[in-house]
Amino acid sequence: MKVLFVTRNSAKFNYAKPLFDSEHLQLVQKKTLFDESRDIRVKKVSEEKLNQAIKRFGRPVIVEDTGFFIPSLHGFPATFSNFVLDTIGPKGILDLAKKDRACFFESVVGACDTRGNKKYFVQRDFGHISNYLGQPKNGKAWSGLWQIFIPKNYAVPLSEFTKKDFKKINLEWQTGSNFKKAARFLTK
Repeated sequence: MKVLFVTRNSAKFNYAKPLFDSEHLQLVQKKTLFDESRDIRVKKVSEEKLNQAIKRFGRPVIVEDTGFFIPSLHGFPATFSNFVLDTIGPKGILDLAKKDRACFFESVVGACDTRGNKKYFVQRDFGHISNYLGQPKNGKAWSGLWQIFIPKNYAVPLSEFTKKDFKKINLEWQTGSNFKKAARFLTK
């Protein structure tokens, strides 16, 4: 069965595709712009995106939205990480998060099956903010946050990961992946 993934982000698509392949689903990327919410809740943004995607492209379809949260800054920048990166950049985030550097990514995949049933799958990936800007060692970074995000149980920012480190963390993230759960939902 063909499933549309409505996203302009090819890195997200490339991450999700093998997870859908493993469920015998053909994931197809559809690049489009959404009228994006100014809500700080990732699930709310995903709900709005999913409704727009269904209206424009039909079903089955998935969407995804991610926020970056720093609890010591009251959740800032939340769903506004792209705006924050475009304005103050990763260095600005380092300057703001001086004491408690705990942080996490929250990703919500919204899925709608052929019958119109909708479901949302949440994944949180925890870590902390480094105290320096990591130097990019590979071209896989999909965000400037890779220069400052150190995943739980690791010692360096994602931008400094070796291929071996990336392989290891991708396996960790994919094990309970919200994309995998969405794929399984769509096969029922």
